Amino acid sequence: FGKDAFGTSGGGSAVVFGFPYLDTLKMCSRPEIVPDGVQFFGHGNSSDLNKLESFLEQRRKHLGNQNNHNYDKGKSCGSDANVSILLTEYPSNPLLNCPDLHTLRQLANEYDFALVVDDTIGNFANLDLLSQGYADVLCTSLTKLFNGRGDAIAGSIICNPHTPIGTWMIHDMTRHEILEECQIEGGNNVTKNSTNSNNYPALWESDALAVYLNSSNFLQRSSRINHTAEILATYLKNHDDVMEIYYPKFGSSNRSLYNSVLRHSLSCKMHTPGYGGLLSIILHPHVCQRTFYDKLNVAKGPSLGTDFTLVCPYTLLAHYHELDFAMQYGVTPNLIRIAVGLEEPDTLIQKFEEAFRQSRLYPKLCSSNATATTATTSSPSTPSSSDLGHNIITPNPVIGSVGGNRRFHSITPGVGPDQNDLSRGYCTTALISKLARKGHDSVINNYTIRQHGSLSLSRMETSAVGLSSKRINVDKTCTPSLGTKTIIKSAISFFTRKKC
Repeated sequence: FGKDAFGTSGGGSAVVFGFPYLDTLKMCSRPEIVPDGVQFFGHGNSSDLNKLESFLEQRRKHLGNQNNHNYDKGKSCGSDANVSILLTEYPSNPLLNCPDLHTLRQLANEYDFALVVDDTIGNFANLDLLSQGYADVLCTSLTKLFNGRGDAIAGSIICNPHTPIGTWMIHDMTRHEILEECQIEGGNNVTKNSTNSNNYPALWESDALAVYLNSSNFLQRSSRINHTAEILATYLKNHDDVMEIYYPKFGSSNRSLYNSVLRHSLSCKMHTPGYGGLLSIILHPHVCQRTFYDKLNVAKGPSLGTDFTLVCPYTLLAHYHELDFAMQYGVTPNLIRIAVGLEEPDTLIQKFEEAFRQSRLYPKLCSSNATATTATTSSPSTPSSSDLGHNIITPNPVIGSVGGNRRFHSITPGVGPDQNDLSRGYCTTALISKLARKGHDSVINNYTIRQHGSLSLSRMETSAVGLSSKRINVDKTCTPSLGTKTIIKSAISFFTRKKC
């Protein structure tokens, strides 16, 4: 496609709003699908809304001038912005953020693009995105909660008859025979693959039958999972070992946006709408993440919506080769995603509590004790060497003070400069002291280590998957062997095993 100076070919571009599931952004980046490429607003917040509006306005102005149109900001120029579609998730996976659909709907009306919402996480039993005219199209993975058993692959596209674009899509799909044809043969319902010029395949008959049978109790399962997930999320939110939790109910703005489209009731009275069955957590640095994951006695896997609870290290599975990219949008490598199943709430809480108990590296340190602890190693608030299993190294109070650099990563993945300095310090000192005892390089960047002294830090530059060693400055009482590469393996081992 030949493009002008503004990057448009006339084929239309896509906008992805909010951090989506991996494949959504990848598919929109393929030129054979979206000729003019994709504009990505990965945070999906109010700031991104302002950026999106500015982008649309500038693009419309450019194309209006190019076509010798009289540009008037107050007058809609229809599709002159040359944006065909905006895709978003409600709520998003895995951060469970809810975009402002009301504002997105206004922009879609003004700039004449289709607003497509993936409601797989919230699901259409909980959310009403059609009758109020928010979405032109709903895309839902029927493989997940609707099916429930993870034994069939299916998806649905629901065009909204309450919006002009949705109505147009219904007529267009019917005209091109994309909709499946069903007919009665010998008294049995048979699903045929439609043979149309576009060669769109229909759902395989065995998958269709499995989804049909498994979805018979979809509403009851959805209602129960809503209830259990809310209990588990409240438990985790108040837990001392959980640093952050992502769930639509938490956060006033997020909760308000979700509740604005929450169904109040269903006529069949078999379902109580709620916040869905997905949540994500980040653990405090005094908890060994790998031990917690291994000891959590639930099924492990990358799917969601099954009848049984599924847990996975989402970022490492979906973005292993682009961790820096994911971290720019708050999706950190140590994020654990939890898809709640049909177990009893008390059963799940007991399993989580046992995993927490077995994975604590040392007692959590309260921020209120930070001043006393950093003053001296003999402070009453400092854990004893028997508690930590190594010589005490007191953290310098300036740990993590690197200003607003969002690329800052502490040794504990996902712990940024806005987190508790003391907790981060002790996780760091535990690592360094363990390395010193093993004879590895014991200084990273400008750390100084003494067996019975203090830790000083002027700068920290690490990443989630490796550490760099720029300058060694070790007291004579600590004589580590050289071999800087070994520190990387040891550092990762520290965070992935309770015993290095």
